[in-house]
Formats: sequence, structure tokens, C-alpha cells
Amino acid sequence: MPTTEITLLHPTITGGDKAAHGQAISRTNGHMEAYSELDTPQSCYFGRQVEYPDLVEAMITWKDALAHDEKHRAHASVEDGLHSLPPGNLFINRVSFSPFDDFTKAITAPVTEVATLYYNGTPPPDSMDGLVEMRRVFSKHQIPGWRALAGGITHEAVEYEGAKGKAVVLVIGWESVEQHMAWRATQLYAETLHLWPRGAEKLEMHHTAFRSDLNALTDGTQAACSSRPV
Repeated sequence: MPTTEITLLHPTITGGDKAAHGQAISRTNGHMEAYSELDTPQSCYFGRQVEYPDLVEAMITWKDALAHDEKHRAHASVEDGLHSLPPGNLFINRVSFSPFDDFTKAITAPVTEVATLYYNGTPPPDSMDGLVEMRRVFSKHQIPGWRALAGGITHEAVEYEGAKGKAVVLVIGWESVEQHMAWRATQLYAETLHLWPRGAEKLEMHHTAFRSDLNALTDGTQAACSSRPV
């Protein structure tokens, strides 16, 4: 099953330290460019988070988790790029999104809502059951601006604001942030909240405008990745 590596990079350093900023940019570039050596990612998408523009988010999809592991072990430059980043500048987790076609539609939309629900331990077995009904509601009511919805559970445990365990990650494609916010103001939105994964300790949500060909992010961070068609 396709596995998506979600990487968050901090390519900038706050506090006005230009030397540290330049070093972080250089090391981030090294991590991004290392992917050009890997010949098996199915797709690569990069973008800055709308709410937190210092964060560069990457979603890199592999044939499966084993392919991801094997390529990282086989290419020392990737591991070197990862470990050369300053402490606190890199966060990685992996998710197998379903339906995968809807995942692709969601991250190729003009803007993608990325919602992560954090659990202590493991999400309940029925945590994903409501997503089918959520897609039906979006489609039936032709919600303005909505493109697609997919979700999955992280392969590894993650930590966030005191919660430690696996997380549910949802990606929802929209025409714009404004249309997403307009949807959240509707009565129908309130009536469908029960369909979201239940029992999470914490929720983090943001928007990212993913692109498959980001030759230069706004401050010069380079994004490079060879890819094969899905």
C-alpha cells in the first residue's frame, strides 16, 4: 500500500541570526536535493504552511513502507542530510492514506487542509469509519470549494502537547482557505462533527498549498525530487 512520508522542515531561524538562517537554508536544501537521487518515490509535493510560513511541509509518497526504508538505507546522502539539520528543525511521520486517489486529489487542490488528531496510545478501531459518510455529505451537498478527502493513521507514535501515541491525519482539498472557513460556519458542518475521528486528545489543523514543482520557495529553499507516476 502506498506510504506517504510527511516531513516538516524549519528552514528559517528566528531572532535575526543571519548566519544561522543561511546555515539552516543550506542544510534544508541538502535534505531536499538528496531526494533527487532516489528513483522510486511515486510523487513529491512541497509547500509552505499558510498559517506558519516558516514551516515547509513535504509529502513524499512511496510504493510502500518497505520501499521507503530501503531507499533511505541505500542512500547515505539522505541520512546525512537528515542528521545535519539543526535540532528541532525536522519532524517526520508516515501515513498510508485511503482512498489513495482522493489523497492525490486533496494535495493537488489549490490549498490542502491538514488535520492531525493526536491520541494517547492507539486510535480506536472505528476512528476512521466516519470518513466515508463525510465524503458522501460533501458530495451530496456539493459543498462549495471542496475537492477531496482522505485519511490514515501514522505508522509510528508521535508526540504533541502531552499526547503520545499514533495519530490520525486527514487531508482535505479546497479551492481556497476562505471556502474552507465558510464551510466551518455552516449548520451542516456542525451536524457532521460527530463523523470526525473520536477520542483524540489534541487536534492540530493548518493549510498548505502543495506543489509538485517548487524550484524555489520564497526564501530560496530548493525542493527537488525525482518521481514516478502513481
